[in-house]
Amino acid sequence: MKEIWKPICHNEYVGLYEVSNLGRVKSIRRKMIMTPIPNNIGALQIILIKNGKQKHMLLNRLVWFSMMEQNDDPNMYICKKKYNIKNPYKMSNLEAISKLEFFKEGGPHARHQP
Repeated sequence: MKEIWKPICHNEYVGLYEVSNLGRVKSIRRKMIMTPIPNNIGALQIILIKNGKQKHMLLNRLVWFSMMEQNDDPNMYICKKKYNIKNPYKMSNLEAISKLEFFKEGGPHARHQP
């Protein structure tokens, strides 16, 4: 699969970072791929910096919303991994559902079958 890079979806950081369909984030200014770190529940996140201020963003949300170019409010959706696989942060392994659908399925404690 060919790697495709697009500007980050978060308005404050457009022009500073790019996201790939393979789940990687790069800093345009420093010309380097950033290393994601796990948060307190194990989900990978990236720390974005602008004017000395840090913002922690979940990697799956950055990939999904940057690649999909949706005009909807990203806060209305939950971005989840489809399956328990090696690289769940590739675009092909992510899906976004409404928060209502997410909680109808059982929310964060639901068991997902591949």
